[in-house]
Amino acid sequence: MGHARPKISHGEGIYLWDESGKRYIDGSGGPLVVNVGHGRSEIVAAMQAQLSKAAYLHATMFTSEPLEQYAAQIAQLLPLPDAKIYPLSSGSEVVEGAIKLARQIQMARGAHGRFRIISRAHSYHGTTLGALAASGRVGMRAPYLPMMQDAIHVQPPYPYRHPASGAEFAAQLEETIQANGPDSIAVFLAESISGAGLGAIVPPDDYWPRIREVCDRYG
Repeated sequence: MGHARPKISHGEGIYLWDESGKRYIDGSGGPLVVNVGHGRSEIVAAMQAQLSKAAYLHATMFTSEPLEQYAAQIAQLLPLPDAKIYPLSSGSEVVEGAIKLARQIQMARGAHGRFRIISRAHSYHGTTLGALAASGRVGMRAPYLPMMQDAIHVQPPYPYRHPASGAEFAAQLEETIQANGPDSIAVFLAESISGAGLGAIVPPDDYWPRIREVCDRYG
């Protein structure tokens, strides 16, 4: 917060304008909340239409037709049979929710001692405490380490720096699970394609199938 930032007056598409009229290409908003661009009239119209009907519904008490339609469309895009959608407001919330869901699943199985998280080095999962604990960005985590769970981090697939097959990464994950006790591990959390921490790093083709095998083996 030690430096002045441009004061933005409006945006359109990929561009932002500050109050002096200077135009910027917005290379920062895409990963967050405006990956479809600024000033999209059809999105504004849809938001206005919904706001005129109901601006907020408590998720544990109510549902709505637009929400159910949205969930159904998202489910069709997922490679999962009978996918269920739990909409949340941010990526950090999604990660927090996933961690809690993993814990709840383990408890429902009677495995009350399984609570630990395995994630990957150089990963970024969010800025809330749970998501930050899972993240592998050392500098971001450092000030808050006394407040966070001690998550376990394994090597990420990074073909340029560390050429390896999916089988080798899966073997490392299995060794890590065994070293820390399978009865303590609740979840392996990882980005499908590494984003902010490494920069759009695509894993080897056999990475996720082999990781899936390890996760299935250890529950």
